[in-house]
Amino acid sequence: MADAGPVHHHTCLEWRGGATRIARTLARLSPSGSSLSCEVAEPDPESGNGPGDGKMPGEGREPTAAVLPDASALAGCVPAGALLHIHATQDWPALLEAALGHAGPVVVTAHDFSLLTGGCVYPLSCDRLEAGCPDPCPRAFPDAQAHRRRMASLVGALAPVLVSPSGWLARRLRAAWPELAVRVVPNGVPVPVQLGDKAEARSRLGIRRSARVALYVAHGGSGASYKGGARIRSQLAAVAAAVPGALGVIAGGGELRREENLLCLPYLDGEMLEALYRAADVMVYPSLADNHPLVVLEAMAHGLAVAAYAAGGIPEQLTHGATGLLLPPGDEDGLIRAVSGLLADNVAAQHMGERAREKALRHFGEQRMARDYAQVHA
Repeated sequence: MADAGPVHHHTCLEWRGGATRIARTLARLSPSGSSLSCEVAEPDPESGNGPGDGKMPGEGREPTAAVLPDASALAGCVPAGALLHIHATQDWPALLEAALGHAGPVVVTAHDFSLLTGGCVYPLSCDRLEAGCPDPCPRAFPDAQAHRRRMASLVGALAPVLVSPSGWLARRLRAAWPELAVRVVPNGVPVPVQLGDKAEARSRLGIRRSARVALYVAHGGSGASYKGGARIRSQLAAVAAAVPGALGVIAGGGELRREENLLCLPYLDGEMLEALYRAADVMVYPSLADNHPLVVLEAMAHGLAVAAYAAGGIPEQLTHGATGLLLPPGDEDGLIRAVSGLLADNVAAQHMGERAREKALRHFGEQRMARDYAQVHA
C-alpha cells in the first residue's frame, strides 16, 4: 500500500460497533504515524475484563485510542499534518464544528444516515425525511428540522470527501451535497485462510453435533430494534417448529441463556465469535435498515449461507440464489421459509456458503478495503 501520510481516525465507541471496527482496522493497516481517538472508553474485549464486540482477528497490531472528554475536544488531538478521517460520534454538530478548525484534509465515512436526518440513525418508514424532517418528529427527536439544517450547513462548510460503504447510501449523500466528492468503499473483514472444525467449535460452545443451527448476530442482540432483534426470537421459534433438530442462536446482547431450541449469548471476543460462525449452518439477518453490515460479511467469510431482508446495502453484499437468499423487508413468513429450507437441505446450504466465501475472498477482505481507502486518502 502506498504511504499517503499519517491519518487520524475518530470514532465514538472504543471497541464496539461496526463504525469502530472499521476505524480500528484502518488505523491498524494505515501508514506509520496514524492515530485513533474515541469518545466512550470501554474494556478491551480481548483482555477478559469485560464484554467484547466480537472483533475478528486481523493482521497487524491493535491501535491504542485516545479517549476524548467529548466531541468538541477533537481539534486538540489531531496531529499536525495528519488527514482527519471521521467515522462516528455521539454529537455530530459538535464534532463537525471542531473539525472545521483542522487545517488539513477531512474524510467522513457515513456508516449510517446520521448526516442526513433530524436525529435518527435510519429513517425506516418515516416519510418526513424527504420533507426536511419537519417538527414534531414522530420519534421525538427535539428540533429535528433545525438539527438537519445545521448538519447540512456544517457538512457543506467542512467540504470533506464523503465515503459510503454502499452505493445505496452514496446516492443519498450525492443528492444532499452534489458539490462534494462522494466515494464508495465497501467494508472489509478478515477472511480466514482455513476454516476451523465444526464439531470442535460446537463442542466448545456446548452445541450438540447433530443440531441444525441458525445464527443471528447483532450489536445489541435481540435488543437491536432496526436490525430485526425484536422479532428474531419468534422467527427462530418458527424455524425450530418447522425443522427437526433446529437450534436458534442469538449473539451480541447482554444475556446468557439456554432454552430447548434457543441459545442466547452475550458479546463475544473474536476467538469465540469465530467459533460461533464455524458452529453455525445458516446466518439469518432480518435487518430492516442497514448500510453494509459487517456480520453479513463475516458470515460469508466463514462459509455461511445468509438469509436476509433486501434492505439498504445488503443486496450489494449478497447475490440472491447464489451466496444467500434475499427477501422483501418485513416478509417474515418468507424469511422463515428461506431459513427452514436451508437448514433442511444441508447440501444446498453448504454450496451456497462456499460461493459466499469465494465472494468474500474476492471482494470483501480488509486488505482490499485498506487499499481502497488509501486511494481516498491520497
